[in-house]
Amino acid sequence: MKESVKIATIGALLHDVGKVLYRSGNLDGRAHSISGADWLKQFTSDQAILDCIRYHHHQEIAKADLPKDSLAYVVYLADNISSGADRLEIEGIGEKGFKKNRPLESIYNLLNNCHGNAVHKVATIEKNINYPQAPQAHDYSPDYQKISHEMFEAIKGIEFSNAFINSLLEILEAYLSYVPSSTYLGEVADISLFDHSKITAAVASCLVLYLESQDRQDYAQELFKNRDQFYGEQAFSLLSIDVSGVQQFIYAISSKGALKGLRSRSFYLEILVENLADELLAACSLSRANLIYTGGGHAYLLLPNTTATQEKVDKALTNYNRRLAEKFGTRLFVAHGIKECSANELMSKTADPEAYSNIFRSVSAGIAQKKLHRYSPQDLRLLNSTSTDQEGRECAICGASDDLEERETGVICSTCAAFADISNMLIRPEVVLTVTNEKVSGPYLPLFSVDGKDLY
Repeated sequence: MKESVKIATIGALLHDVGKVLYRSGNLDGRAHSISGADWLKQFTSDQAILDCIRYHHHQEIAKADLPKDSLAYVVYLADNISSGADRLEIEGIGEKGFKKNRPLESIYNLLNNCHGNAVHKVATIEKNINYPQAPQAHDYSPDYQKISHEMFEAIKGIEFSNAFINSLLEILEAYLSYVPSSTYLGEVADISLFDHSKITAAVASCLVLYLESQDRQDYAQELFKNRDQFYGEQAFSLLSIDVSGVQQFIYAISSKGALKGLRSRSFYLEILVENLADELLAACSLSRANLIYTGGGHAYLLLPNTTATQEKVDKALTNYNRRLAEKFGTRLFVAHGIKECSANELMSKTADPEAYSNIFRSVSAGIAQKKLHRYSPQDLRLLNSTSTDQEGRECAICGASDDLEERETGVICSTCAAFADISNMLIRPEVVLTVTNEKVSGPYLPLFSVDGKDLY
């Protein structure tokens, strides 16, 4: 990951950490941007990161004496885009005011035109699910104090480097998922501080790569003075990936012992998408902050709208599908759609009320098109040149005719054998599974890097 992307990502992830301090009872009269920057000096002396936290509000950055290429301008605009509007700089000021003791509201309160008022208690992610409940009078200051103390201890254990960005993301998810982003009484408080910080980091990293690709280094001019114009630029791309053949891969098998592999096959598809997303993000110099959603064989990633990014995505998915074809034939295929978009479209601030929805419609159409034209002539030649067992045997589970071995259940391929072996491991709480580029001696599931190399 580039140094500039690292700084912008870390600064964006931590830009609102001062809110936790404020809500814990730290009423020193300062804006949360100031107290947050001072608090983070315990962990880093990198002034570029500290500036991102200290100057992410309009009034502060307007008066700051920052170099024109300061990444604080990037985090400032990313914060505005993430929230959809400029923030008031100090909690407690505003037409309707702030209520620092306000809890996170349930996202289901407004679903299907409901008018619920359920809230989550302010807490960390724990073993027991924090279900929404009826609101009640409660002083959350001690809860915020607990969160700030435990988060302090967790952040002490990491470095502010590329290797630990995803660890920082996990820490913030653990401690800020049930903390509201804004306590402004004029807004619905159903966005967590973790989600807001994560999206801010995703936007910030895209802004850096987009502007660097065009050698536009005057961030003060581009993102502050001319911010209204920049909101209209197609600076972002939404990438959607979808694994085709999921149902058949999991369920369309019939043989003795086949059920044993169902658990591991479902697990494998989840890991395959997670691994592919990680590989794509690493290739694009991004972190998991840019992974918007993953689940059910599907994922959304926010990427910069650059030629280099588009080329990396196309090459990576071509390599990945080629390896899937080698291993599984036509049973699994990764389709993708990508659509460029502007900040105004992401914030639904255009003349077209359907602009935001059209982004998702476009990537869905792209996926559908890819599924209709899966393979190139080279891919088809590969599919028709696979090796077969000299004795004419086939895997009793999936029908593959290469890399076979004898089991009690009959002749099966090495992949189905691995599915059966790993299935038993998945229900054991002491087992930890990992991805490595070094071949292992025990059972493993086939994964691939974006350049087509084997992972285990």
